Amino acid sequence: MSIQDHLEPNDFVVIIRPMREAYKEVDPNLPLDTEPDGQPRWTGEVQVAIVADTSNSELRTEEFEGMIQLSNLAAASIAAMEENQFIHEIIQSYAQTHMITPMSESLEKFTNNVLSFSTITKGNA
Repeated sequence: MSIQDHLEPNDFVVIIRPMREAYKEVDPNLPLDTEPDGQPRWTGEVQVAIVADTSNSELRTEEFEGMIQLSNLAAASIAAMEENQFIHEIIQSYAQTHMITPMSESLEKFTNNVLSFSTITKGNA
């Protein structure tokens, strides 16, 4: 099943894509026979993109703009963590205590690899 099968018109998707390069490009001095499999490797960098369906969204303009702003904040947190160790530690601590292991009472449903959670802002954001 494709990820598109899970998306709805009002969804906002933050894509985090690992940048990859060939093993030889990481260290061109390595002899050819030391390449493990010749597959591209992650460089440690990521591309971040936001995808939203503007033509099919049922949100009012101000709601859509608010969701874009929220998506931008989520995406910008990646760069902020890279540039500021304090921000990284705060977000890492929050993730470890609130998001890594969902509590059973916050898990609403699990369907085809999609988890739905109750959040503090549910119905208020």
